[in-house]
Amino acid sequence: MGGELTPAELDELLAAYALDAVDDDERAQVDAWIARTPRARRDVDELRETASMLTFSTDDDVPTDLWSRIESHLSEAPPPLRLAPVLDLDDERRGGASTPTARADRRAWLVGIAAALVAVIAVGFAVVEARRNSDQDARLEKMAQSMHRRTMESAASEAMLEPGARIAELVSADGKVMANVVTTIDGRGYVVVDKLPKLRDGQTYQLWALMPDGMTPTMVSVGVLGRNPTVSAFTTDTKVMGYGLTMEDAPGVMVTDQPMTFEGRLA
Repeated sequence: MGGELTPAELDELLAAYALDAVDDDERAQVDAWIARTPRARRDVDELRETASMLTFSTDDDVPTDLWSRIESHLSEAPPPLRLAPVLDLDDERRGGASTPTARADRRAWLVGIAAALVAVIAVGFAVVEARRNSDQDARLEKMAQSMHRRTMESAASEAMLEPGARIAELVSADGKVMANVVTTIDGRGYVVVDKLPKLRDGQTYQLWALMPDGMTPTMVSVGVLGRNPTVSAFTTDTKVMGYGLTMEDAPGVMVTDQPMTFEGRLA
C-alpha cells in the first residue's frame, strides 16, 4: 500500500482516474472517494463524457495538433522509483519498498500528465460544443425557414381568394405548370413554386413582370428568387399583364438578355 491519500490528493487524481491512468491502490481509494462524494462522481462522469465525445469526433472537429499534444504528454517518462536501503534480510526478501518521496514524485508526474490531458481535452470539448451550437443554429434556422414558408403559403392562399385577384400560371415549353403567381388589386403579389428544378451554385431564378408597352411587353424585375425557391412575396404595378422567369447568374440582373424559361399571363 502506498498510504492513505488525502481528499485533496484524491481530487487531483480524478482526471487520471477518468482516463484509467492510476494504479490499483490509487484506483481503490478513488473508487471509495467517489462512492461517498457525489461531487467527485459528477466530475469523473463529466471528464469521461468529454473524452468520449472527443474520441468520436471527426478529424475536422478537433484542432490539428490535438492528438500530437496528447501524445507528447504521454511520452514523458515517469520519475524512477527509488528503493529504500535494505535494512535486514526480511526487507531484502521483500525486494525493498519505495520511499514516500518516490511515491510523491510519481503522483506529481501522474497528476501533471492528467492535468495536461484534461486541458487538451477541454480544447476538444470546446470545439465539440461549438459544433453542437452550430448544429443547433442550423436547426433553428431550418425551423424559421419552414415557419416563414408556411406563413407565406397561407398569405398567398388568402390573396388568391381576395376579390379582383388574378392568377398567372407559369408554364414550361411543353405546357407543364411550374409556378403560380397571384396579384391583388392593390399590387401585392406572391409566387408559389410547384416543380421548378433546383439550379446549380451561382445561379438564380429571377421573376419579371410583363408590362404593356405597344406590341412587345416591357420586362420589369420584381424579385430574385434564389436557386431553389418556394414561396416569395413582391409588389408590382397593377397594370401588369403577366409574369416570366429567367435563369440568371447570381445575384441577378437589372436588364436580362436571357429567354423566358417559364411564362404566363394573368387570367
